[in-house]
Amino acid sequence: MARKLVTNRSRPTARQAYRQRQRQRRRQRLTWLLALLVIALVMGIPAYAYYQEFIRPPREPLLRVNDTQFNMGYYVKRLRLMQGSQGSGQTLDLATVPFLLVETIEEQELLRQALPRLNIKVTPEEISAEVRARIQRPPNPQEQVSPAQLDAEFKRLYAQFLHNTGLSDREYQEIVEADLLRDKLRERLAEQVPTVASQVHAKSILVRTDEEAQQVINRLKNGEDFGAVATEVSQDPEAKDNAGDLGWIPRGIMPESFDEKAFSLEPGTQSEPVAAPEGSYIIQVLEKAEVRTIDTNAREKLKDQAVKNWILEERKNNDIVRYFDSKKYDWAIDQLRTK
Repeated sequence: MARKLVTNRSRPTARQAYRQRQRQRRRQRLTWLLALLVIALVMGIPAYAYYQEFIRPPREPLLRVNDTQFNMGYYVKRLRLMQGSQGSGQTLDLATVPFLLVETIEEQELLRQALPRLNIKVTPEEISAEVRARIQRPPNPQEQVSPAQLDAEFKRLYAQFLHNTGLSDREYQEIVEADLLRDKLRERLAEQVPTVASQVHAKSILVRTDEEAQQVINRLKNGEDFGAVATEVSQDPEAKDNAGDLGWIPRGIMPESFDEKAFSLEPGTQSEPVAAPEGSYIIQVLEKAEVRTIDTNAREKLKDQAVKNWILEERKNNDIVRYFDSKKYDWAIDQLRTK
């Protein structure tokens, strides 16, 4: 009779059971890690996109003046401030204003950093008074309004103003302070502006290109009136409205190349095109005076030029980096339009 074979499976040892449990745990941990990774990817992609679109752009640098840096979020607030200051029906010139604003922020910071050596001070009282004057219209003398009512109205208007621009109270006060500093610097520099000087009485025509300049020269050679041509084509609004007449001007108001040519011409003569940063000038000198009192309008322009010259020197002597580019320009304009 055949004997039945019985397979006798031995039970796993304790060590083998331990290893088996370890392998199961590793598989479970791997499964959990893969699941967490998938969840992180699913949640992380929109979070990253949100960061890239909404969080990162306002933090991008706009400008650095020595150790002080301004970001794009602040820049957009300043753009909104300028937009809000436009009169009814007026809009910002987006071809020029955004770029000029970068220069303005830079100039204001240069002024603040120069305070210790300028010995110019703006008091908190001056800042507060200027803020109130900019935000709140003067009361009608015929209206009976108490100081408490005026104060309440100012607080309401100011809170609304800060909300619309996104500026904080401190940020706006710093802007006002910089404007007041510039005014005081202008008056300080005005002490160096002369009251008498050598001057010329001149007319000018400003055009943008060499081709336009040559066309003007040809028209004048053909006998056309200088003032009529200036009124028609000059790109200098002030001169254009006065048939090209600049009045009596000392050195320092017009570009250096203009001054050199104008003061070398004899009365009754005109120049060939004179190159300048803003284009080409054709100059006609009417009169000259070796010593003449500088009129009020010309002296105000000299004061403005003195401030510009001061800022130019400060730019040379400070560490300034501009990060503004076309991509940041586009982002800022989008923020302005979607507000």
